[in-house]
Amino acid sequence: MDAIDIVLHGADGNGGLYRWEDPIPYFYLDNHEEDGVPAPLVTTALGCALLLPEALTLPWQINGRPATITEIADDFTTVKNASFGYKASFYEDMTQCRLTADAIEAFARKRIDTFLGTLNQTFPTLTTWPLTCQAGAIDLIYGLGAKKFLSTYPLFIGYGKQTPPNFKGMAAQGGSNTNIAAYNDRNQARKLLFLQGAV
Repeated sequence: MDAIDIVLHGADGNGGLYRWEDPIPYFYLDNHEEDGVPAPLVTTALGCALLLPEALTLPWQINGRPATITEIADDFTTVKNASFGYKASFYEDMTQCRLTADAIEAFARKRIDTFLGTLNQTFPTLTTWPLTCQAGAIDLIYGLGAKKFLSTYPLFIGYGKQTPPNFKGMAAQGGSNTNIAAYNDRNQARKLLFLQGAV
């Protein structure tokens, strides 16, 4: 098991992104906001927001056959122009394209690889950290996106840049959406990932 496996499936195999993000095989709109203003994003798989060019690269299927570029674009556009503020299931019947379970995990791993680029630049010693601490940092940036992570987590980043890294400090500063009760369990699980590595 490596850090990415821990992020996806949890340190015990019963948590991770599959617990926090439902694996959705179709396009839907999330409830994203920018500066308090609704800015819903077309999303799929394990909470992966994406633009049309990236969406067209995924191995979408319709009834077991590969979807065409036009079919993918039509689904994407339909969802992008739909009403927002609903659960993911609201968008299921307005789409045809589906991702397999393997494709969902492959996309999540690809997204994690992208975030690892940012984390490795931010924390040059990242690969020497305990696996659970690496996983905690990946989970945080996965949920936030690189831009928000870099701009709004100076204390967390500062603790990670210390020699040696202050994992207890990172545990204390690594919460996200702390004003929303639904995130309590995920924040607590991420905190424990850092504390496990701090002993």
